[in-house]
Order: sequence, then structure tokens, then C-alpha cells
Amino acid sequence: MKNKNEKSVAKVVALAMAETLKGFGERGKKLKEQIKENERELEYYEEKEKEADEEH
Repeated sequence: MKNKNEKSVAKVVALAMAETLKGFGERGKKLKEQIKENERELEYYEEKEKEADEEH
């Protein structure tokens, strides 16, 4: 019986680890998308600042 219980526990632990890693992957993907968006926004404002400096 112990061996069967150990396998059950190992299976639950493995599934929990897989879900955790999946969650990290999803958060990482969202963070990458947010970083790209922030970089585009930064470039936009830097360009606007450069244009404003050229006008003065």
C-alpha cells in the first residue's frame, strides 16, 4: 500500500509543479509583452522630446 500512496503523492506533486511552471511561463510572457509596449511608448516620447528640442 505504501508504494501506491507514494506514487499518488508523487503524481500530485508533479502536477502541482507543472501548474506552477505553467503559471510562471504565462506571467513571463505577459511581462515580455509589457516590456515591449513600454519600450515602444518610451521611443514615442523620446521622439516627441527630440522634435520639441529641434523646434526651440
